Amino acid sequence: MSLQSKREYLGQIRFRYRRAGRAHKSKILDEYCQVCGYDRKSLQERMNTESPFGDHSYRPDGARWLPISDELFHAFIDWSVVAGDRS
Repeated sequence: MSLQSKREYLGQIRFRYRRAGRAHKSKILDEYCQVCGYDRKSLQERMNTESPFGDHSYRPDGARWLPISDELFHAFIDWSVVAGDRS
C-alpha cells in the first residue's frame, strides 16, 4: 500500500475513530494496523493529533531558525556581555 493510500485511508477512519466509543475504537485500530502495518501505539498518536503525519512546522528551505535582524543580534551580544560580567 502506498503512502498516499495510507494517508487517504487514515483520513477516512479518523472521522469514525473520533466519534466512536472505546470498544469500537479498538476495532478500528486493529483494522488499520492489519491493513497498513502500523504499530498500535503510533497509530493512536496519529489518530489523536491534528496533523496525523507529524509536525510540519519546519521551513520549506530546510532552515531551522528564522534569521534575526542585526539590531536584535547586537542587542543580544550587548546583553550577554552585561549579564555575563557578575564578578
